[in-house]
Parts: sequence; C-alpha cells; structure tokens
Amino acid sequence: MKNSSVLQVAVVLAALVSGPALTRASEVSPSQEERSLQIERFRDHVAELHTTGIDSGSRQFAESVSQHYERVRQIQRPITSLSDQQILDLFRAATTVIFYTNDARYLPDITSAFEQLHRRSQLSEKVQLDMRSSLIRVRALDQLKRLSDQGLLEDASDVAHIQQGVGVRKDLPLLVRAGDAGDPMRLENYIWPKGLSVVVVYGPHCAPSRKALTAISGDKELATFFQDRALWLMPVDDDLHVQALGSLAKNGASSNVAVAYNRASWPQIESWTTPMFYFFDDGSLVRVVKGWQSDAQLEVIRQFILARTDVG
Repeated sequence: MKNSSVLQVAVVLAALVSGPALTRASEVSPSQEERSLQIERFRDHVAELHTTGIDSGSRQFAESVSQHYERVRQIQRPITSLSDQQILDLFRAATTVIFYTNDARYLPDITSAFEQLHRRSQLSEKVQLDMRSSLIRVRALDQLKRLSDQGLLEDASDVAHIQQGVGVRKDLPLLVRAGDAGDPMRLENYIWPKGLSVVVVYGPHCAPSRKALTAISGDKELATFFQDRALWLMPVDDDLHVQALGSLAKNGASSNVAVAYNRASWPQIESWTTPMFYFFDDGSLVRVVKGWQSDAQLEVIRQFILARTDVG
C-alpha cells in the first residue's frame, strides 16, 4: 500500500510539472500517453537539430531524425484505438521523417495513418498534399496513382511513370533520366567514369545553383570539362523535375542531367544541400566544393581541375 501511494503521488506530480499534455492522463491509456509524449519529444528534437548548425541536407541530420523517430515506432498499439488527433500527430511525424530522410521504410507508417484519417473523414487538404509529397519522395508512384484514381489525392498525371531499364542494379547508384517526348522517365544506373569527374548536386529552384550553372556555362574551359565529365544530379524531393530536366539538357555544360532515384544508392553524397560539387577520380571521392557564395568559386574549381588534368 505504501509503495502504491508513493507511485500515485509521483504520477500526479509528473502531470502537474509537465503541463497540459499530461493533464489528460485520465482520458487516455498510459500507452497512448507515452506515444503522445514520444511524438512531442520527436518534434522538439527536430527543432533543436536546426539550431545546432548541422547541415539539414546531410546524412548526419537525416540519421539523427530517423533515430529519434524510431522511438515513436517502438510503442506498439493498434492505430484504430487512437483518437483522431493522435493519428494526425502520427501522420505528421511520419511526413517529417520522410521529408528529411526520403526513406521508403517509413511508407507503411504514413499509409496506415492516412487510411485511418480517410476512414474517419479527416482528410484535410494539408493531409492530402503532405501524402502526395511523401509518396513522391519515397518513389511510391503506383500508390500515388491508385489514390489519385480513387479521388483521395489530386490528379497525379503530372508525375511521370518511371520505366526500369534492363539490368538495373540496386547496389549501384540509381538515377532517373528524362525520356524522349511522350516517353516515360527511365531508371538507370550511374557508372563512374574513368579519370576525374564531378557530380553536381543541383537544385532547379535554388538561386546559388542557377548562378553556378550560369558562371560555369560562360567559362569556355570549364563548360567543356563539365559537358564531358559532369553529372548534374537533382536531389530526391517531392518533384521529379520533368521540365527542369529538359531545360538543363539543352545547356551544353549541364547536358548530362538526372534526378537521384533515392539516397540509399548514393552513399558517396554526404549532403544533398545545393549546390555541392563532388569530384571523383576513377569513382573515388577526392574533393568536395560546397556552395556558391560568389563566382569566386569558379576559380576554386578551375585550380583544382588544373592541378589534376588538362582543361579544354
């Protein structure tokens, strides 16, 4: 009895100290309460990460978000027993981890939450947009089309079907290239060139990326090198960049352009922040040039290339 009384007092004190989130303890079971607390902690962790200076496009940032999200997943309880708000919280947590990791292993999480929200008539426009974005990020395009055909998501006709080429291997870097007019996009492997080459992580909506492309294109020597030895690689996000692929392909310096199919097959890329220049020699990473603070980066790149090969 004595131990039981002490435990009851401790629970009440914890509720008072923790604030409104715990004052509803009588309304939910302990396991539901624990899940809610884990979601709150997950959100706090993501917010704190942004204050640490860690590159939000880096592998380190993604791994940290994933690690803390796993604590949410560890609390096993049938999702059907949760309240509408708790399911919405779970959905938001899943969209957050997918946003930072683009990892398909979280597809079941977001799918189950979305299905429950649909059954409960809780599909807001924001939920639908976030679901669409997440499905594109994890390349679940067949599922996106099914939900679109059912009227649960907006028309998905603007998302091209990706046709897998013969002999594509998952253990090699995977990229998506634009097809010819009217043809589907193609999933291919990237084969590392012999000698010096560069992978440019390029954001079509990123102003520094566009400035970098303009400067490189206007430099005869570097434009020739980039045309012959560069892959302009767009990161995984909620757009397949069909129009951008076509536009960049018309520019000589960026004619070799593609979209990363996933992050997992590109372990050589430490950060997907744009722009980044990853230089390889026979497929081995030898130099990284980060960002485009000014066109002074042009000379940084030129001097590095000159030190290793003949330009032009």
